[in-house]
Amino acid sequence: MVDAFDDVYFYSFVEVKNNNSRYYTYLEDNKSSYVSLLEYESDIPQKFDPWNKTQTEVLTVEEFESTTKDFVKKLSKDYSFYTKDAAKEAAEESVKSYKKSLKEKRTYVKTGNEYTLSIYDKDGKLQSRVTYKRMSK
Repeated sequence: MVDAFDDVYFYSFVEVKNNNSRYYTYLEDNKSSYVSLLEYESDIPQKFDPWNKTQTEVLTVEEFESTTKDFVKKLSKDYSFYTKDAAKEAAEESVKSYKKSLKEKRTYVKTGNEYTLSIYDKDGKLQSRVTYKRMSK
């Protein structure tokens, strides 16, 4: 998936192994790129259920919160601009977002070398739909 605005491009991709998936994003502009370190350095997997054609989060809220807190604590030690307050706020926002994602329903349709992921909110309203192409075997 690629979205663009004012020469800034947003890319996302999924790595799938043994019915487990990891989602990554990065931003790129004409000067540099940015990779989400939480996604890249932390294991926050999702699992495919081929029978029900759904994708679900694997970690409990507590596991996600622990992973996130450990990660932002590391960031605050490694980067002087990342204060303890900023780290705490980032962890809280991430956990809030994760809790919301647990209430969502994620379904997928696989067609050839592509799969389309649809995400519905707790009321069943479509929130997003994205199609990923297979890039390697």
